[in-house]
Amino acid sequence: MAVLNIKWGTAARISPADAVTTPREGDEAEADAEQPRAEKPFLVWVHDPIDEEANAKIAKVTLDPYKVRVGSCYFKCVKMTKEEAQGDPLLAEAGKALPRMILVTPEYEVAAVVEGKISSSKLYAAMKKTAKKSYKGNFDKNVKSVIKILGELDKISNEKEMIAKKEADDPKPAELKKLAKEKEELEEHEKEVLEKREELMNPE
Repeated sequence: MAVLNIKWGTAARISPADAVTTPREGDEAEADAEQPRAEKPFLVWVHDPIDEEANAKIAKVTLDPYKVRVGSCYFKCVKMTKEEAQGDPLLAEAGKALPRMILVTPEYEVAAVVEGKISSSKLYAAMKKTAKKSYKGNFDKNVKSVIKILGELDKISNEKEMIAKKEADDPKPAELKKLAKEKEELEEHEKEVLEKREELMNPE
C-alpha cells in the first residue's frame, strides 16, 4: 500500500487570536456568527525537542499504524514545544506529561488529552472521540473505507504498469486495441475511486 506520512506543521499557538466574548441575552444569533471555527479539528503533538528517543518512539510506533496515519488526514496536525503549549491559553492546562497529544475541536475546545505512554490505540480512540464532535458520519468507518480505497488505487496502478509493459512489447493491432480498451476502463474506474476518496476525505 502507498506510503502515507502525517503532515506536521508548527504553530506558536492554537487559540484564535481574537478573544471570544460571552454573548448577552438576546444576542445568541449574532454571537454564534462571531464564534471562530477552524476548517478541521487539531491534533497537537506537544514534545520536548531535546528528547530524541521519546520523539522517535512516537513517530515510529504510536503514529505508524495505517489507521492513525489515514485518520490524521481529518485533522490539522501541529507540533508544539512544551513552552509554546504553556503559553497558549487553550492548551496551558491540557495535560502535563511529555510527550502528549492534545485534540481540539474546530470550535477550539479541548476534546481529549493522551499523555505519557501514548499507545496508538489510545490515540486513535481520542481521534474518534474528537471526530465525533467535529464531523457528521462515522469517522472509523470512513477511515477503513479510505484504507480500502488506497489499496484499490495501488491495484489500479499495478494494472496500468502491466498494460504499459505489454504496449511496449510491440503487440499486434488486435492486442493493442484490446489493451487500449482495458486502459480506458481502468482509467474510468480510477476516476470513480478518486471521487469516492475525495468524498470520504472531506466530510461535513
